Amino acid sequence: MPSTPPDQRMMRPQLPAQCQPALVKAQDLSPPELPDTGSLSRPILSLRIHDQVLYGELIQEASPVPAGGSRAMLWVRPLWLVSRDITQPGHQQIWNLLETSDLLWPADAFQPAYAEEVLPLIQQSIPLPEARQQLQAFLKRAWQANQCYTC
Repeated sequence: MPSTPPDQRMMRPQLPAQCQPALVKAQDLSPPELPDTGSLSRPILSLRIHDQVLYGELIQEASPVPAGGSRAMLWVRPLWLVSRDITQPGHQQIWNLLETSDLLWPADAFQPAYAEEVLPLIQQSIPLPEARQQLQAFLKRAWQANQCYTC
C-alpha cells in the first residue's frame, strides 16, 4: 500500500473502520464521557454519478447482514446534491437536502469529500421545493449504476 504524505493524511476524513487504533492502558478501559453529539463533526462523503455529486454526512458504518450480505453499508445523512451543467463550465445547481431522509447505502460507492469541495456549498445552497424529487432521481441512477458495477 503506498504511503501518503503526512500533510495529505490530515486533510482526508477517515471512516471509523479506518481510524488508527489508539494505545489503551488497562486502567483506561472504562467508557469515556462523550460530549453532546450535536457538536461532533462527522466526515463528509461524496457519491458521484455522471454530472451529479451527492454530499452526505457519515452517521455510522453498518455491519453487513449475516444472512448472505457481504457489503458494508453506511448510514449517511444527505446534505447537498450538486448538478454540473456540462454545456456551461462553472455553472451548477445546488439542492439543499437537509430536510430529506437519511440513507443506508453501500460503502464502496462513497469517496471522502474535501473541505475545498464542501465549504463553498454551505453558502451557495438554498432549499428548493424539488430537492426531494432530485434526490430520488439521483438515487435511482446511482442504484442502476451500482447494479451494473457489481455484475
